[in-house]
Formats: sequence, structure tokens, C-alpha cells
Amino acid sequence: MKNQERRILDHVDGFVQPGTLTALMGVSGAGKTTLLDVLASRVSVGVISGKVLVDGQQRNSSFQRKTGYAKQQDLHLPTSTVHEALNFSALLRQLGSIPRAEKLAYVDEVVELLDMWDYVDAVVGVPGEGLNVEQRKRLMIRVELAAKPQLLLFLDEPTSGLDSQTSWAIMNLLERLKHSGQAIICTVHQPSAMLFQRFDRLLFLAKGGKTVYFGDIGDNSNTLTTYFESGGAQKCLPETNPAEWMLEVIGAAPGAETSIDWPSLWRESKEYQSLQAHLDSLEATKCGNIDESSALVSDHESLGEFATSFRTQMRELLVRIFTQLWRTPTYIYSKFALCFLASLFIGFVFYDAPATHQGLQNQMFSIFMLLTIQGQITQQIMPRFVTQRSLYEFREQPSKCYSWQAFFASNILVELPWNALMAVVIFLCFYFSVGMQHNAAQTDAIHERAGLFFLFVLGFLMFTSTFAHLVIAGIPNAEGGGALSNLCFMF
Repeated sequence: MKNQERRILDHVDGFVQPGTLTALMGVSGAGKTTLLDVLASRVSVGVISGKVLVDGQQRNSSFQRKTGYAKQQDLHLPTSTVHEALNFSALLRQLGSIPRAEKLAYVDEVVELLDMWDYVDAVVGVPGEGLNVEQRKRLMIRVELAAKPQLLLFLDEPTSGLDSQTSWAIMNLLERLKHSGQAIICTVHQPSAMLFQRFDRLLFLAKGGKTVYFGDIGDNSNTLTTYFESGGAQKCLPETNPAEWMLEVIGAAPGAETSIDWPSLWRESKEYQSLQAHLDSLEATKCGNIDESSALVSDHESLGEFATSFRTQMRELLVRIFTQLWRTPTYIYSKFALCFLASLFIGFVFYDAPATHQGLQNQMFSIFMLLTIQGQITQQIMPRFVTQRSLYEFREQPSKCYSWQAFFASNILVELPWNALMAVVIFLCFYFSVGMQHNAAQTDAIHERAGLFFLFVLGFLMFTSTFAHLVIAGIPNAEGGGALSNLCFMF
């Protein structure tokens, strides 16, 4: 960064076990989210060294889809219902060999377990319209659960931006998942004392990504406070919040100072030595009991990058995108209004142009005018695509939900039926109004010319749609994509 190297994480050790809830805390800029991204194998920049093992084995290409990752931002497709969002995650992220009925039945189990029946058929909507903040946070976690993560559930500050009552409800949800055997690790930012007690284990980071403490929290945080007090920290009073007390102890709270090098103290402590011995024993035990070649063979089906076939991905994506269009009537109405009114207006401006030299020039100019609707059609398509792409890049691509080929193909294919319908509208409103059927009367080719013109209109709309997707694929926003598309089309 800025022509020099920067270390974000520095010798971080730890482990996560099934049926435990592990908290990841630290000062602002300590690298909490970065560590979560590294553990979830979702970092594409920087240099990472060390080991991240799953049951003593190195992670493979299927690791990302075997884990759930609920990010801090609760991004959802506004037109989907809660049930549809859960079904989509289950159908594409659970193994393809699992019957469809079994996947949908598992979604119902999740709904039953987490008490969601009251709003399971509600449309997600946007913030302020649709689900409230708590329900959107819950949905973010449940979408990951519907994928039935075999290994881990990562949560990035699940209680941030929520009031105390909502935060407590989210922690109740995590507690139920923990008791069902799920392994959970999540980042938290200065939780209350009561929320802090809900966690089993803590990884505490200082500035620069250095470990200050990793281990059990203990009843009433006794294990944690005992460690810091033995290192020279002031006593933690019963009425003090241990989470805030820790920040003061290491000098990270406003106005707090310390002369103790807590990261160095941690690496010299007996707790650190015990942790290293435990990690070595875990690795030795697992690696000694698992034959890598046989494991690869027995797990052959689940080693693929994606859980389901390309055909299944296409089917589910086509259904979701078509549903999105159907539930966005303004998009359909505006597309119909544009094609109907523009072609009708241009057709009557050049109404019944005669088969003369001037009449043919008018007909050619009318065709030119008709082609100018390309810019408006493009600007209708691009914002909808950007919404889909945001969800894909934010959650579904890192989760290996489906391939980018299926994503692009489905977005293009869904537009084709609507384009075919609009081609019929334009043809009927424009062709006969201008009077182009008179041009073929002398050669008795009226029907042939009409069919050919319809195919030209259909081809033009297909080109407009596919060209819009081509341009917006490399442009971050719809405004820039529309400007570039119009410029290229003018040329």
C-alpha cells in the first residue's frame, strides 16, 4: 500500500470446533474482517502464508461452498420472497445428488427451527419497504444455513446497527445453531456484557493483526480476566463489561494507555504454548488417520467447484430472473410503452409514404428514427442487470453458488421472449402505418417482405439486448454503460 508493504495479520493461531461459538474481537483496523476473509478463502490480494486446515487436510476448491458467510451488509434480491431466497440457496449450494424434494424439505426444517412462518412468504423488498432490519439480518444468516454448510458458518458483525433487543434475538438464533452442532465464528464490536457471555471462545486482536488472546472465555469471563490480570492488568470489577475492560487494558480505548506489550506477552505465555501443543496434536491425529488419496476418492462428488450441474444452475437462474421481471411491472410496462408509442408515433408521422423517390426517402428516415429507441431499451436493461450482478459478486460468486457463464446466459435468455413480443408490437404499429407493404405489391411479395421486415425488427431487438449485456459486463454502473452503448451505436 502506497509503495510499501503492510502486514495486516501477524501470526494468528486458533481453532474452531463443532458446537461452539467463537468471537473475533479487536480494535478498529486490527484485521478482523480480513482474517474472516482469509479463513473463508475469499481474499484475492496480498500474500498469505501459514496453514489453514480442515480436519487436518488442506482446503480444496469445494471449501467455499461448504461454508456459509453472512457479511455485514444484508444485500438481497428485492423481488424475492423469503421462501424463494432460501429455496434458491438450498437448490444450488447443496450437493446435486440430493433430491430436490429433500432440499426443499430441509428449507422447511430451517423455517420451523428458526420460527419464520409469520413472514416466510413476504417479499424481501428494500430497506424501509418490506422486511425490517432484524428480519433482513436473520434472512442473511438463514440463506447461508439453507445451503447446509458442512464445515463452518462465518458471520461478520451480525449485531452491528441493531438495538439491544434485536441483538439478543440474533444471539438466540446463533445459540440454537450452536446447540444443533454448527461451528460458528463471528466478528463482534464491543458487545454488551450479557452478549459477550453467549460466546464460548475468544480470539482478540491488537493493532497490526497481532494476537492478544485466544482461548475460552469461561463463566462470567473468569478464564479471560484471570489471564489479563496475571499479566499485570487492573482487576475487572463485577459491574464492568469485560469486552470494554479488555480494550482499556491493552490501551485501545479512548484515553487509555499501557506499557505492557500484550502481543509479546501472549507469545511467551503458557496458554500460547498449550495452544500450539493442542494444534500440533490435532494436526498429527487427523493427518495420521486420514489417507489423502482415499479421502479424495470417497469425496469425489463433493470436490467440484459447484455443487450442481450447469443445467440445474440455468434452470433456477431463469426462474428467478423471470420472476424478478414479472414482479417489476414498471419494467414491462415501460418497455411496452416505449415500443408501442414510439413505433406508432413514427409510423403516423410518415403515414402511408408513397412508392416514389421522396416516399422511399421518408421510409428510410422512418427506419432510422425507429432505430434510435436502442438507447432507451439499453437503459431499461442495464439497471436490472446491475442489481443481479451486485448480488452475484457480493454473495453468490464467493459462495460458488453458480458459474458466471450461467449467470450471463440466463440474463440474456430471459430478455429474448420479451424482445420477441416487442418485435410483434413494433411491426404491427410501424410497418403498415408507414405503408411499406405497397413496395412489394408489383412483385407480389407482400407477405415475404412483411416476414422479412419482422425478422429485421426481431434481429435489431436481439442485438440491442445482447449488446447492452456486452457493454454493461465491463462497466460498474448503468449510467456509464448507457453512455458507452449509445456512443458505440452511433458509430
